[in-house]
Amino acid sequence: MQTKMFLPMMIMGLGLAACKENCPTSSGTTSSSASTSSSKSSDTSGAVNSNTAKADSSTECTNPNPTTPPVTTNPGQGTPTPKPPTTTPPPTPKPPVTPVPPPVVTPPPVVTPPPVVTPPVPPTTGADYPLLWEASRKDSKAWSIHTMSVIENEVENDLLHGTDDIETFCPRYHSLNNHQRANLWALLISAVAKYESGFSPTSRMQETTLGTDSVTKKPVYSEGLLQLSYGDVQWAPYCEFDWQKDKGLSPTDPKKTILDPLKNLSCGIKILARQVRSKNLIAVKSGVYWSTLVPGGKYSKLTSIQALTKKMTGCQ
Repeated sequence: MQTKMFLPMMIMGLGLAACKENCPTSSGTTSSSASTSSSKSSDTSGAVNSNTAKADSSTECTNPNPTTPPVTTNPGQGTPTPKPPTTTPPPTPKPPVTPVPPPVVTPPPVVTPPPVVTPPVPPTTGADYPLLWEASRKDSKAWSIHTMSVIENEVENDLLHGTDDIETFCPRYHSLNNHQRANLWALLISAVAKYESGFSPTSRMQETTLGTDSVTKKPVYSEGLLQLSYGDVQWAPYCEFDWQKDKGLSPTDPKKTILDPLKNLSCGIKILARQVRSKNLIAVKSGVYWSTLVPGGKYSKLTSIQALTKKMTGCQ
């Protein structure tokens, strides 16, 4: 009887011991004291219901604190390892934003307007009445055309209306049309050239009474068809003489600007127009450029010049 009751008690005790190893009791003590108490009770009571022992032995070991997470134990070690806290990785830093420079705006190119081109003055057909140099020089036709062009297109307002003494050069001057009047003035210029240079474009003569040329710093020389000087450019800027370009050339080199027939004629015609504006006369005793036009002067050729111009058709 005692043996039969002892075996179930032993089995129950083994079950409780296994439970104590894995499950703590609610009071925090191990189940060994319960086992001892149970054993003592069996000794004093002398009998235990076998069904109760079976039920006790089959009691499940449960976690008295279900909300507490289980503690894991590292394999092979008896010390429990707490679960590491979840660490939030730091945010990945964003690369710095490089500012984009504004686009470079290239200004449109500056468009330079084309220079105003003055249409060339159409050349005239020359003088109807031949100028004096045409009979002695084959290359002088261009001189005549140029002389007529300057008179008709550049100084027409100064000359074509005539002067107080114009009829001493052409008695019927006021009955002429403008082209014929220009022909008379061109004939007068060719007559002055006849007595000043003999129609030689490279003619030169030293003016012994005029001292030093203000431009060349040398003695004054009269040069070219109308015997003009470099110093004239200082008061007659329309004269296209370039001493800096000419000074390296020989004195009679036809490449000199002052010896260019057309430049020489342009300058001389405009000097005569300036005199007419100032005095309204062709022949004057003072303030005249050419001594050949001085009435009664030592070098005067006035009478001969007047005789030549009166021969033009329409003047008589």
